Amino acid sequence: MMRPTILFTTILSTMGTFSLFAEPLIMTGGGPLNKTLSSVLYIYSESFRHLRMGYGSSLAYAFFLVMILLTLIQFRLNRAIEKN
Repeated sequence: MMRPTILFTTILSTMGTFSLFAEPLIMTGGGPLNKTLSSVLYIYSESFRHLRMGYGSSLAYAFFLVMILLTLIQFRLNRAIEKN
């Protein structure tokens, strides 16, 4: 009975982990030598700091596809656990 709730929270926490943006931007701006640069912050810096909009857009699409892939994997793992 808790499986849908657990699936929902794991999907949202995975997306939240990969979408870390505000904290590194405010605290370090990407950090010394880009050590605290997250994927979303990298997309932002390529798009708006370096004005490479096409490259930033393609990175955003790739990020979207990775998120969809991870979500599908979590759905399949949940379905496999339900069968057992």
